[in-house]
Amino acid sequence: MRSIISYISAIVISLVTISCGNSNPGDSGSSDALKITLEVQNAPDMPVYLGGIYGDQYFNVDSFGIENNKAIITMDEKLPGGMYFLVIPDRSINLQILLDKDQEFSLKTDVNAPVRSMEVSGSVDNEALYENLKFELQYQAEYNQIRQQLQGIEQSDPQYERLDEMRKDKVNERKEHLDEILNKYSNTFFADFKIAGQNPDLRDVRTPSGEIDQPRQTYLYINDYWADYNFSDARLLRTPVYGNKLKSYFDRFMPQNADTIIKYADMVTRKSMVNDSIFKYTANYIGIKYKEPTFMGGDGIYAHMVLNFFTDDLAFWANEYEIDRLQQDASIRYSSMIGKKAKDIKLIDLDGNNISLLEIKSPLIVLYFYSPECENCQKETPKLKEIYDEWKGRGVEVFAVTIEPDEEGWRNYVDPTYRDWVNGFDPNNGSAYNFKYHVDVTPEIYVINQDRVIVGKDLKAFQLPTIFQRHLD
Repeated sequence: MRSIISYISAIVISLVTISCGNSNPGDSGSSDALKITLEVQNAPDMPVYLGGIYGDQYFNVDSFGIENNKAIITMDEKLPGGMYFLVIPDRSINLQILLDKDQEFSLKTDVNAPVRSMEVSGSVDNEALYENLKFELQYQAEYNQIRQQLQGIEQSDPQYERLDEMRKDKVNERKEHLDEILNKYSNTFFADFKIAGQNPDLRDVRTPSGEIDQPRQTYLYINDYWADYNFSDARLLRTPVYGNKLKSYFDRFMPQNADTIIKYADMVTRKSMVNDSIFKYTANYIGIKYKEPTFMGGDGIYAHMVLNFFTDDLAFWANEYEIDRLQQDASIRYSSMIGKKAKDIKLIDLDGNNISLLEIKSPLIVLYFYSPECENCQKETPKLKEIYDEWKGRGVEVFAVTIEPDEEGWRNYVDPTYRDWVNGFDPNNGSAYNFKYHVDVTPEIYVINQDRVIVGKDLKAFQLPTIFQRHLD
């Protein structure tokens, strides 16, 4: 994620609409003004920016000036509750602040030690925030020093055990600090913010032999991940917490398997529906993330999200035309997902004969959509031909479909190099192949097994032998 400092320094400002869904803490709708008095000792006259965050996107709110070590940050109305940033690009300073109902307070710091020297007046949330940030500065310095020492020592060395105990003591110290500060500042936005950002502890689950049961441990962790998260609090959407948790959940902790991701994407999205703003963000985040997946079958996640959540009764942020277009696209993707029965395509071949995809007798069929004019196709087709020549005697056939209506161009491209596999031509799209198989870019490769079920899609030629071997065996 790009830092707010580099974001504003580059003057690349994204205008994000700050909309409120259901009523929630921090969205009081009051017209009282925001006023933050910022004093920065030893600072020359320079600009300071007020920025915010929405999900995982930073945005600029306004800019002000530091004159004679002081800036007065004012707004005619309060900002929605969340985390904001006072950024001084010239000194790479990024001061975090929490805004809730009380948005009039003072900050006093030093340009040379902005966090360590911070003094807060008039805001309990920000007093708590900087008490925590000061602890974290000291903690990280000490913890990292221990880790660096550990990296240079073998586990058999007596020093390793001593340093590892010191590391564990530091971790416990951090937990104790968190318990103390949450107790001290209970019933504050700061406490809600910190609790939401915590991840569950790994459960100590073991196999009958006494070993850590890692698959079970991972399963429980994924299921415990959102247990203490308050999906009704839209203020958290305006902090780094929710965007970071979503990203970590699906990128770091989730097995990269479409069926598993669909299960948990559905679960998280349904939890988010208690708040309109969070639901809108969640549905769009997951949907966009898997529209162009990085693994085979991943677009089934996108199809599931659209078909279940981008509907007339749920997707309040989209118009009827947008919803219809998304639903049609998702329906095509869904019908051609891995595990679905292949649909027939009837075309004509080079000799003018009618040909049918599902009448091919070979155990495995490679359904290949391409364009003779496509540069990527011109690179991929020879690779596919090389693999086909190796596997055609072992139960593999290629059913190649040009998506271009130019018959002469098709014949010149196919004949004679690619004449020995099945070549289909459909200038008027009478077979409606584009409503049966999702072909957004070419080349597009599907694999269909002997039961005429789709077992591969979104493939490159070099991946085919692995699939062939698996299914022919």
